[in-house]
Amino acid sequence: MIPRMRSVAATFSSIQLWTTIAALVIAPLVFGSVDQFWVAVWTILLSISALCGVGVRMQIGQIRIFYTFVSVCGIYGIVSIIQVVPLGLDQLNDPSWHRADELLGLGVPPRISSRAEIPPLAVGHFLLFVTSFLSGFSVGTSRANSDRLIGFARYSILLYAIQRCAGDVP
Repeated sequence: MIPRMRSVAATFSSIQLWTTIAALVIAPLVFGSVDQFWVAVWTILLSISALCGVGVRMQIGQIRIFYTFVSVCGIYGIVSIIQVVPLGLDQLNDPSWHRADELLGLGVPPRISSRAEIPPLAVGHFLLFVTSFLSGFSVGTSRANSDRLIGFARYSILLYAIQRCAGDVP
């Protein structure tokens, strides 16, 4: 049973490594893009990678960093949800904003938030950030996988630089 579990873990580790490499290699194609398609592609690839990285063996220090990051992101997500989605949380509404709306008739919402008008794409960017960190962190727990990822990063950066220089020549 143990050898089979190791085989499954190795398979997931390989899937995680190669999906992370794929996301890394295609990233410069539209680097800085806010196009929904590319955000979705990167989020899907990195989500697969992060899910496959859940079974990676980590040392106690790495586990602490992992859980701290997940906790901070979870708290950020909960606060964002509370600010944006009403969820029947009327007790969080400030009566002064309701009174101002009655007096001025400006249509002021009962709960003012800097995130009240959060675009849906921002959710994708947040997921992209979380999954890229988790994926990279999981790959980084293995020296061999980390070296392979860095090697692909070097070559892809070099190839994109060559392509960019060749494209600028008349």
